Amino acid sequence: MCNIGNEDRGICNKCIKIRRILILDKVPELKQATIKARYYQGHSSNDNLSRPLFDQVLNQDLLESLGVPCISSSGEAEALCGFFCAKALFLGCDFVEGVPGIGQKTALELIEELEIGDLL
Repeated sequence: MCNIGNEDRGICNKCIKIRRILILDKVPELKQATIKARYYQGHSSNDNLSRPLFDQVLNQDLLESLGVPCISSSGEAEALCGFFCAKALFLGCDFVEGVPGIGQKTALELIEELEIGDLL
C-alpha cells in the first residue's frame, strides 16, 4: 500500500485505529487422527504431542502481553472470520475479495482525500 517502514506502519495503524486480532483455531475432530499420524511420521513415538499446544498457549500469552487480542474459535478460524466479516466487525481480511475496480493505490488515494471529521 504505502512505502513506509514497520515502525511507521504501526504508528499509522494506531492513528486510524486499525487493530490486529489473532484468531486461534482448533483442529476439527474429523482431522485429528490425520494430524496425529502426520506428526508421528516425523517424530518418534516418545515425543510429546501436547508440545504444540503448549507453544500455542505460550505464543498467545506473549501476544496478549504485547496488546494483540486473541480470540479462540471452537473450530477452524475461517468460519469465525467469515462470521465477523458478515457482521462488518472485520474489514480487510486476507480472504475478502474487496471492492471491484478499487485496488490498493486507489483505496489509499481515497483515504488520503478524507478529512478526519469525515471518519468520525
